[in-house]
Amino acid sequence: MVWYDSLAVEETAKVDVRIGELQQNGPDLFRASWCAPLGEHIWKMKIHGKRQLRLMLCKGPVDRNAELTLLYDSIEKDGTLIPGDAVERAVTRMEEIASNPRRRRAPWPRL
Repeated sequence: MVWYDSLAVEETAKVDVRIGELQQNGPDLFRASWCAPLGEHIWKMKIHGKRQLRLMLCKGPVDRNAELTLLYDSIEKDGTLIPGDAVERAVTRMEEIASNPRRRRAPWPRL
């Protein structure tokens, strides 16, 4: 993933920890302080550091009970997501995957 490979080592470590927690504990962690709803089916995973990384994800979209999907990455600055249309891009990606499940990528490869 281009965005992941562009992160600093400290940031990739924090992303890996969060993804690992989701892999081990599932969507129950959506209630954690570091995961917040952004709209219908879209959640924002908060990763704090020098930059405030935000990963948009959803339950599903093919099987909302068995999978979580990373949709889009952004940075939050002064309470605003950058790019400003990050949520819309995440929704578009979720719809693309739901309409063609074969477009899904493999499970998170870093752990």
